[in-house]
Amino acid sequence: MSVPVPQRDVALARVVSVYFNDPDRQFSVPKGTEILKQDGFNDRLYYLKSGLITGYHEQDDEEEASEVFQLEPGNFFGVHSFFARTLTASTTVVAETDCELAWIDVKTKAEDELVYGSIAAQFMPIIIDELAKRQQRTSFAAQARERAMKNSTWPKK
Repeated sequence: MSVPVPQRDVALARVVSVYFNDPDRQFSVPKGTEILKQDGFNDRLYYLKSGLITGYHEQDDEEEASEVFQLEPGNFFGVHSFFARTLTASTTVVAETDCELAWIDVKTKAEDELVYGSIAAQFMPIIIDELAKRQQRTSFAAQARERAMKNSTWPKK
């Protein structure tokens, strides 16, 4: 008896195969490269093929940026600026290791639109999954901060 493949995995495999295998839309970056700059222009959705990246968010009133995510191969970034069409990066993204990336941009046309729908419809399972992952990461970070505060020895009462 075969095990059913989750719909998200089928959709992801198809989307990656169709949209992220064009050699003209792939490139490598060395460790330390700033791929996106917070508040900078971005009209691309990136797919991390290999390597590790970290996203940082800078607050106006803080000197240091806060780490908001770390992604491994098989993940997307630039999701907000691409799908919301803000064309503005919400984080600074840095390659923590040498990375291979693939991308599509806002000019990329939907493939097999009559069968699979618009590009947004084709990516909907991935978008929802990314939102869920981000919510989960935020929740884990909040729980870790709460544990750290509870375990803190300062101030003592």
